[in-house]
Amino acid sequence: MPELDEQQQKKLEEKFHGDLEKVSKSDVQRALEKVEPVLRKLGGSTVEKVRVMAKQATLVFEMLKSWWKGEIDLPWKTVAAMTVSLLYLASPIDLLPDFFPLAGYLDDIFIVAVALELVQDELKDFAEKKGLDLKEYGL
Repeated sequence: MPELDEQQQKKLEEKFHGDLEKVSKSDVQRALEKVEPVLRKLGGSTVEKVRVMAKQATLVFEMLKSWWKGEIDLPWKTVAAMTVSLLYLASPIDLLPDFFPLAGYLDDIFIVAVALELVQDELKDFAEKKGLDLKEYGL
């Protein structure tokens, strides 16, 4: 599977961090409404990296949904990072359009990885409270 070059990674990280500052509650709602079909599609991929990313993003989705329902408390920065990553996944328009086989998911995988770095502790706690095997989610 190809990799993103350093310039592409830097551009994506800058976009991610810039978007973090702009997240609103309506963005959270939009992410929760739009990402589920995308996660199902990605979960059926034959590419291991894409399937692992889909599992991680699904866990992010579940944690964000629990926050939205008021079941858990999270810092806004965590909510914003999860929202940005899910909206990026749901968008067909990104650095590498998703219709390119394999390569189209490289930027999505990278964005989810950047978000996971920020929310990993909360995500692990959430998974453990749900009785999930962290290894199954690559955590």
